[in-house]
Amino acid sequence: MNKSGELTKHELKGISKMNEENNQKTQLLEDLDEVRNRISELEESEQKHSQAENELRRDLDQYRHSVDDAPIGVYILDVQGRIKYINSFLLKKFNVPSIEVVLETEAMSFPPLADAEVSEQIRKCLEELKQTVCEYTFQDNSGKEAWLRQYINPIINKDGSINGVFGIVEDISDNKNQKNDLSRKLGLEKSMRKVLSEIVGVFDIDKAINTALAQLGEISGVDRTYLYLIYENDTKVDNSHEWCAKDIPPQIENLQNLSVNDFSWWKEKLYNNELVRVTDLEEMPEEAEAEKDFIGKQGVKSYLLAPVWIKDKLAGFMGYSVISEIKEWEEKDMLLLQTISDIVGGFLERKRLNAVNRQREERYTRLAQASFEGIFLIDKGEIVDTNHMATMLLGYKPSEFLKREITDFIDEKDKDLVRKELEKGSSRPFNSAAKKKDGALIPVEVQAKSIPFKEVPLLIVSVRNLSGQQESKKEKWNNMADLKNSYEGMIKALASAVALRDPFAAGHEKGVARLACAIAKKMGLSDNRIEGIRIAALVHDVGKIGIPLEILSKPTELTEAELMIIKDHPKTGYEMLKDIEFPWPVAKTVIQHHERLDGSGYPEGSSGGEIILEARILGVADTIEAFLVKRSYRSEKGLESIIEEISKNKGKLYDTQVAKAALSVITAAEFSLNNL
Repeated sequence: MNKSGELTKHELKGISKMNEENNQKTQLLEDLDEVRNRISELEESEQKHSQAENELRRDLDQYRHSVDDAPIGVYILDVQGRIKYINSFLLKKFNVPSIEVVLETEAMSFPPLADAEVSEQIRKCLEELKQTVCEYTFQDNSGKEAWLRQYINPIINKDGSINGVFGIVEDISDNKNQKNDLSRKLGLEKSMRKVLSEIVGVFDIDKAINTALAQLGEISGVDRTYLYLIYENDTKVDNSHEWCAKDIPPQIENLQNLSVNDFSWWKEKLYNNELVRVTDLEEMPEEAEAEKDFIGKQGVKSYLLAPVWIKDKLAGFMGYSVISEIKEWEEKDMLLLQTISDIVGGFLERKRLNAVNRQREERYTRLAQASFEGIFLIDKGEIVDTNHMATMLLGYKPSEFLKREITDFIDEKDKDLVRKELEKGSSRPFNSAAKKKDGALIPVEVQAKSIPFKEVPLLIVSVRNLSGQQESKKEKWNNMADLKNSYEGMIKALASAVALRDPFAAGHEKGVARLACAIAKKMGLSDNRIEGIRIAALVHDVGKIGIPLEILSKPTELTEAELMIIKDHPKTGYEMLKDIEFPWPVAKTVIQHHERLDGSGYPEGSSGGEIILEARILGVADTIEAFLVKRSYRSEKGLESIIEEISKNKGKLYDTQVAKAALSVITAAEFSLNNL
């Protein structure tokens, strides 16, 4: 400081330097504080990170514990495709000893992830950040093929970045096998439909068999299909039907009158209802030397045979033969051949029954010729046949009736009446005047009846000479006794027609009639109403005329399709009876006799008050008779069973009053099964 008291330049410079050092010191302290704060923040962050890692590790351990033994495969990959986790399911399935073996390895080196399709789906998942699904086959260490399905999901961080993929692997081999089985079954059903669509409705049995053989050959891709039939007390066999592929020479002419005993190996298998399956002719057993030589001469390399049965009797066998190559027979081939052979057995039974029917038809023809009424058979409006009495009645030769209309032989004033009655298909008897060849007119009674014949109904017209009768037809029909006699003849004719089709029908219908009348009498119904019930009972199964004989006489359980045919017989009976003017509701009783109060019956499912009393009585009587009488397909069930049936379903299936009356009848001391 100078004399004036002012600081010198040197002093000022020192002070400035000291201030600067103080400032630097202060700044340094502040910087140190900031560093300490940052270190503290880092320590706190590290602590939180460590805590988060521990929590994540615990979560992962818990997750691994929960999915490690799951019945599906689970894995995790990072974005580089390295394996971070695989559960026990995948380790066991792909025979990996421990997870350490595959951790941090490339996913593409692990079998379930090595498939090219899987690699593409993982890449797609990482790019598009959404789930992808793929299916593929894999062969395990034992060489067994398996189907796998993978669901690949992206793992997303909180900030939206991709962290890897999470995959689920499912073994779907069982589902695939079931689908393959279903496909095979659908293929078989398709083949079956193709064969059946060709042969159903073919009335020529031989044509139907030939069509079936051709369809079998084309579907199965074989060179020859055939049918052999056994005859002469099971000692001889013929090749009866044959189909050959293009350029394959037929063999049927050379395969006749063969001895069954020459084929003992085939015979044993076929009689045991076994298929004879030969993939390679050269591998046939020694005991089949005769069969090997026989079929080898035909150039066959592979063949398949199935037995053909008619009921419980071996009728022959059907077969496939392959000449061009050795064929591995598939399950479809065997099932198809076996099924069609069963159907062909039914054809052969129908053919046998047709022969029996022809004999019956000859007997019917003789009966018609012996009738005291003129009978005309009409097809599409034209007379196609007559009996001898028609010639005697009108004086024309049989050939002079043919291709003419029935009205050509009727008096001019009655032609419209006759046409009108014939258009109904069936009619009650009515009066007319017939014109003889010499021009004379004679009073006649005419009645028409439509009968089913193949696909086209035929009309039978009966003409009875009324010359010499004193009372008019009107007076006759007004007399109840005569009315009953007239219906009686018609009912007997219809019942006889059913009995010729079904041996059990005649006794059944008479038994039902006696029971129904007894029940009606017990209920106090009038004699006239009881008579109507009796008439309905005698023809309640007339609709069975339209059912094939093989179904009516089948000794075993009916198929669903056959049951549907059977259940239609009340409706058929109604159609046959509805135009006959009975003084009772006969046709309605017939169509309703299988209906039940709760609507479970058939054919229309009528219920409650919709079912008339006559049908309720007939339904109970029919049920009782069916229980008490032995049939070809079952034994009788006994009185105790029917009492239990009626009592249990009284008010449910059967009318309560009818059921009470029926139980009273069958438990009465005078009741006897023999009376049925």
